[in-house]
Amino acid sequence: MRTRLVFATVILAVAPSLAAAQEPPRSIGRQGATQMSFGLFMLGTERSVVHSTPIYNSRGQLIGTDTVEDSYFDANFNATMDIGKFVSDSVVLKVGTIISGNFTIGEDEQDEGSFNAPTVNLLTGLLWYASPGSTGSFYAGADYFIQVNNRGEGSKDKGSVFGRAGLQTLVRDNVALFVEGGYGQALANFGELGLFTTQIGFRIQF
Repeated sequence: MRTRLVFATVILAVAPSLAAAQEPPRSIGRQGATQMSFGLFMLGTERSVVHSTPIYNSRGQLIGTDTVEDSYFDANFNATMDIGKFVSDSVVLKVGTIISGNFTIGEDEQDEGSFNAPTVNLLTGLLWYASPGSTGSFYAGADYFIQVNNRGEGSKDKGSVFGRAGLQTLVRDNVALFVEGGYGQALANFGELGLFTTQIGFRIQF
């Protein structure tokens, strides 16, 4: 009886440690894992347009102007989806797409506003994680992307290069949130006007 009691006590003491050892540690990345990303950035600005309408009397003489100010809300959006592979514990190679566009909303309910056809870009790039074995990590990366639609006739677009940096943290075993910023330039006019952007989203690892 005493032997059985000692044996049961040992099992109860060791079992939690064995169970913990069987559970893989939570981490941002590991070699061989696949990572899917979804990100979104939207920037809105409000603008006003002043319209002046001439006023005439019954004899057709100009007697003044009527000024009306219309307000509009311009919104630009940028949605990213990509899938990547951890070729090492720290480095992810990825491919994906960027869909961007803009729309305008008028202040008047009768104003339908406007929506431009979204622009689709294909991208490829890589990410490097500073501490992939932890539940949170700083990362940096670089992308190349090129526009595949809405290209003007005779376009000399050669694509763009983009650098980015951000922070990523696990919120579940295989789901992480990220916030990042970046800067890019078009290869056709490299060294001229660049583009700053920010993005927030989530990544799923499997």
